Amino acid sequence: MEIKKTIDFGSLKLSFVKNVTYDSLDTESFKETFNTLKSSGYLKAKDFDSKIWHFKDDTGVVDTKVSFELEVYRELNLALKGFILMLRSTGHAPSSIRHVSSHISELIWKTEGLMNVDKFESHLREEANKTSFIQVKAAIIKFSSFYDFPLKDSFLEKLSLYQPPKVENRSLPPFFDVFQFDDVMNNYTNSSISNIDRLKYYPIELWWYITNIIPMRPNELLRLKKNCLSVRNDGTYWIIVTRSKKQSDNAEQEVWEQELQINQNIYKFIREYQLKLEQLNIGTTSQFLIPQDLYKYTHKLSENDYERYSPQQFGELLRDFYINIVEGMYNTVNIQKIKPGDTRHFAIINMFLQGFNMLSIARMAGHSTLSEPANYYGHIEELTKCYTYHLFSTRTIEHNIESKFNGGFFGYRRKAYDRGLKYEDKDTSKYRPVRYGFCMDISNTFPSNCADDCRECNFYIFKPTIDQYEEGLGWLEDYSIHIDKKMEEQIDVLKILNSSTSKETNTNNSNEIKRTSKKLQQYMDYKVTLDLKLLKEQYQNE
Repeated sequence: MEIKKTIDFGSLKLSFVKNVTYDSLDTESFKETFNTLKSSGYLKAKDFDSKIWHFKDDTGVVDTKVSFELEVYRELNLALKGFILMLRSTGHAPSSIRHVSSHISELIWKTEGLMNVDKFESHLREEANKTSFIQVKAAIIKFSSFYDFPLKDSFLEKLSLYQPPKVENRSLPPFFDVFQFDDVMNNYTNSSISNIDRLKYYPIELWWYITNIIPMRPNELLRLKKNCLSVRNDGTYWIIVTRSKKQSDNAEQEVWEQELQINQNIYKFIREYQLKLEQLNIGTTSQFLIPQDLYKYTHKLSENDYERYSPQQFGELLRDFYINIVEGMYNTVNIQKIKPGDTRHFAIINMFLQGFNMLSIARMAGHSTLSEPANYYGHIEELTKCYTYHLFSTRTIEHNIESKFNGGFFGYRRKAYDRGLKYEDKDTSKYRPVRYGFCMDISNTFPSNCADDCRECNFYIFKPTIDQYEEGLGWLEDYSIHIDKKMEEQIDVLKILNSSTSKETNTNNSNEIKRTSKKLQQYMDYKVTLDLKLLKEQYQNE
């Protein structure tokens, strides 16, 4: 197997790739690597021969446990230990190592010590349709490059006949369902809730309001430190996010910190939460923003040695929130549930709509590149088509995240809905007659305030005469279709502009992306205003 090594020469770093195999090393070299990792604090075990090793995992709630229970296949057990040590010492994450070890151990058991090709093929058939097969296949290939066993060629030949299932782009819940959940969150946040319930579901509120704006994985949210907030001399507000690197060159480089600017409202919301915990002496000794003590305070039977919330606990809390709050308190049922990781993608979509280029979004998301960006544009298209219908179905004006947490994804264009209801019961006698309706602009500056088309104008009231009603509806519908096409054109332009963005300092390209995003938002405004007119007419005539 090939491993990457980096050697420091003062300010100069030299990296090289070295090929290592089980046969090129020996037990003593394995023990030396074991002792190095142990003395550095990255590995915990009594000695090399221990059946259980624990790898320090800064991204996890507890250290990662790896078991070696293959003593009946003594050489394979030794080879697996050496293989795991090589992976960890060259930067593979503990969680990744645990999965690799599990896959290889299972393979060894099921193939009678890598000696039964028929059972290997049977194992492949069992695994091939699972989403994890891509990891299984990669682990087998990598281990085979490290350890040379008699039937390796036969195993690899069989393996080549099986391809992992195609990985589909992430499927997000229907946006209509997401908007309904958002309405619940806004109502819940602004309602009078008992202290114990407010404390219990605080992590859900933090998740929704922070990760809809800052692209963060759930584990990154749960690893936020208690001292993550700061206010600079210029009055700006900042938050430090602990990111995870997928792979490093050595055992040290597991996490890194990224400082991002936030608005005052998010800062205040987090501070109110922190002060509430301080008043109750919850998490006083924990370094984390969402401490395990909070879970124990609201879940009295919980007993563990964790210092912070675990992803499993957060997942359970979100399911509980759906049952007791979304369905129980607000009677919002039969909607697809949002997964903890979905909000990261909502935040990325929001950044696309705000005109950030691909490289800026990738950096905000904690990566050098964004995979499958076209998928996000597909989500944007879905968003633009369903948002109007959600606004109409609510038929009420509530507080939204944009007003409470400026820049958020939801509540994104609800102000257009506000405009759509202003003239519902207006007396049109004082307004200017125009095609199929009236213009509310009675100022002396008319027509300087006019839009390119009455149908997209905020001053326009659709009120045709009875004999012109059907014709007027057709006129509105034609323009709605026209706006749909215009939005699709802007999305296509954004795709092209972002695909050509190679440097973040490409000012002209970045400015064009912002202009195009602004134009898309403008068309979304037009679409909301126009379709609300159409839907209102449809609703009143049903």
